[in-house]
Amino acid sequence: MKKIAIISIILTMLLIATAPSSFAEVVTINIEAEISDFHDLGDAIFGGAINEGDYMWGQLTYETTTPDLDGSFMYGLYDLSNTPYGMTLHTGSFTFMTPSDGSFFIGINSYNNSMVYMGDGLPHSNGAPVDLLQWNILYETENTLLSDALPTTAPVLGDVGAGMDNIITIQGYVSPTMGYSLLVSPTSAVLAPEPISSTLFLVGGAALGFRRFRKKITN
Repeated sequence: MKKIAIISIILTMLLIATAPSSFAEVVTINIEAEISDFHDLGDAIFGGAINEGDYMWGQLTYETTTPDLDGSFMYGLYDLSNTPYGMTLHTGSFTFMTPSDGSFFIGINSYNNSMVYMGDGLPHSNGAPVDLLQWNILYETENTLLSDALPTTAPVLGDVGAGMDNIITIQGYVSPTMGYSLLVSPTSAVLAPEPISSTLFLVGGAALGFRRFRKKITN
């Protein structure tokens, strides 16, 4: 009986530790996109390795409990600078990402149903800077954003307008006369599964095994 009590306590502690109230409120959105416009004067920075039509993929992450700096009813401003959250995009051998020690902001306007994710980026290994990494979203459907709170779901791209209403802008300048710019059109935005779900699965399996074990003993 003492062994059963110990097992019961351990399972209870595991269930409490993984209860919904203690979920890490981190949203991760998997992004797929296509480069719709690219400028690199004389191929001086990327040497022709990036072209229009190239595939891009990556992730956007943020913490939903980040405080709203604006404080008004319709507008939200969230500062995730100097945090592990931000945006990362890849194409070929190149990676564009916001650094953990740099600036990253999320702005939400529930009045006109628009959102912006914006930050600076880490320089590439070839020394090319990333001065701007920004995703603009403007929903066509009214009342899509019912509040200025950080969303817990991925953007529904089917409700977003075409062209510049759903665009990621990446820019970097080596000098006033030398730089590059990309316009990237997201084609898919899907909420990544929470890692905590695997823990709950293991706890659930352990609980089921314990019930069977206890049933054998009582019989």
